[in-house]
Amino acid sequence: MLLDLLKVHVRQQGAGADGDGLDVLQDDLLQFLGEAALGLADYMDYLVDDPKTAVIALFVETIRDPEGVADACRRARGAGKPVIALKVGRSELACRVAATHTGAIAGSDRILDAFFRRANVMRVNTLDDLLETAVLFSGLRGLSAGSPKVGMATVSGGEMGMLADVCSDSGLIFPPISEAGKERLRKVLPPYAPIANPLDAWGSGDLREAYPASLGILAAEEDVETLIVSQDIPGNMAPEQVEQFSDVARAAVAVRAASGKPVIVVSNISGGIDPAIGDILAQGNVPVVQGSGAGIPAIRRWIDWCAARAAKTASPCPRKDSPTP
Repeated sequence: MLLDLLKVHVRQQGAGADGDGLDVLQDDLLQFLGEAALGLADYMDYLVDDPKTAVIALFVETIRDPEGVADACRRARGAGKPVIALKVGRSELACRVAATHTGAIAGSDRILDAFFRRANVMRVNTLDDLLETAVLFSGLRGLSAGSPKVGMATVSGGEMGMLADVCSDSGLIFPPISEAGKERLRKVLPPYAPIANPLDAWGSGDLREAYPASLGILAAEEDVETLIVSQDIPGNMAPEQVEQFSDVARAAVAVRAASGKPVIVVSNISGGIDPAIGDILAQGNVPVVQGSGAGIPAIRRWIDWCAARAAKTASPCPRKDSPTP
């Protein structure tokens, strides 16, 4: 049942994403129970050696061979393949459930946290976190960020306030726009538009000229290392909305190509994305994460992973991105 859910979610995420790494997630979904013949480390070794696999995402109840798994994680790091794990058993109840399900002993959560840090594994708490993080890492392979300094553009002042809270919880930093950048933005946005980072780039609603120009100016800021584009793109939009928000997608793709910086679209609503807009973004190498509650922490995990890899240190401690259910 879990594998079926994963396949459905990956198909939704990877709609039209031929060759961009999202389909790899669907092709290499593996399910095994009990580890009677092969264990977790064996499957991880296979994925480390598989040239199609960019990211290894794990859903595990127990780790029976810590040395083997740690060795597979070291090999994954050497291959530049991030490992993300959803390990159940943080609570006493979850430990009992795991034991009755497969006979697995969940183990001490503190010890497992330490194990994951040493093995350079990013731990997440929910399936949404696991899948959105895997999709993001796959879409950003080959790119890097040196700090959590981001620029963000929205077309909704209300959503901008919500996202500011979520980004603050994840420790993202919004550097102020330079005076030169402000002057350039004043030339493309109406006089009443506030000039700040995060940027409400809606302006007068001109998504074909003013909006792309605003994105380009924000991405050109020296202190901005990653650009976040907030745009809801659910799959049930009216044709007029699809046409309008396709302009936002094209602008994100153009900025990604021109700036060379990572550009990420956050659709604040989970439940699928519009396939036409998904095609535009996938062909332009711009990943999409669904749900700000899962998407924004995934961005911070990617930034932390980049920093840890550059410094050749252990992965950072798991972030408390959201309250424990």
